Amino acid sequence: MATNQYFNFYNQAAEQSLTNDLVVESIQIYGHDVRYIPRNSGRIDDIFNETRNNTYDDAYEVEMYLQNVEGFEGDGDLLSKFGVEVRDTMNLICSVTRWQTEVGTPEGMTQPEEGDLIYLPMTDHLLEIKFVEDEEVFYQLGKTYIYTFRCEFFEYGQEEFNTGIADIDDVQTLNEYTIDLTLNSGTGDFIVGESIWQGVSQGSATATAEVRSWNNATQLLRVANISGSFNTTLDVNGVTSGAVWPVGTKNELVMVNNAEADNQEIQTEAGGFIDFSENNPFSENF
Repeated sequence: MATNQYFNFYNQAAEQSLTNDLVVESIQIYGHDVRYIPRNSGRIDDIFNETRNNTYDDAYEVEMYLQNVEGFEGDGDLLSKFGVEVRDTMNLICSVTRWQTEVGTPEGMTQPEEGDLIYLPMTDHLLEIKFVEDEEVFYQLGKTYIYTFRCEFFEYGQEEFNTGIADIDDVQTLNEYTIDLTLNSGTGDFIVGESIWQGVSQGSATATAEVRSWNNATQLLRVANISGSFNTTLDVNGVTSGAVWPVGTKNELVMVNNAEADNQEIQTEAGGFIDFSENNPFSENF
């Protein structure tokens, strides 16, 4: 027997619009303002089935509802042989129409994607979307009205952040791989953020990087996003500042010390039997 044609609730546009408005209003009442950060994928690594050289350039403000208001879910904090592992998870609910308006339309996206990030200002945490559930509420009145983002804490892996929001971009500044160059007498002052190069010309540079800090008094230059290997017999040239300084010595690896992970202690011990002569052992640019 067919369903009753006089009680078909799946083609009622007015009812669907009302339900959607109620969903949006409820999230705006009980939710939190967060930042949705789309991922710009780099090269695909077919061996490890992952993307490399990802960048995050935009952060869109949109309201979301925390599904578990009592705290983080997941396995919590675990003590392993490599230090403390944080395995907290969180589910966030966002209106489909609000996401399309605030993120999808300006970014040119049709739907949220795994690998995108969400920044929680209230806890100053970055979350990585592991799964986008678009059928959590199963077609009320013939439509779905929410996305449920199943998220985990984001682990930095040499991604580049250029959102223009300091609280988000500092995850790169505080955790990225850098080297220190101690320079000899030269001319000009390097500018933080500018590109530098070394070689016969900029077009045929044997090494390039970005300036993270420069101290004229100590002649110490810290650089990141390194490509190639800096030579102690050639000058370092600033693209924007025009500064020219010869390299005296270089420190191959500068780590942010994480007391919980014992990373510097492990690096010091490993230096006795592992060859760390590569310019950047954590990237593909050797």
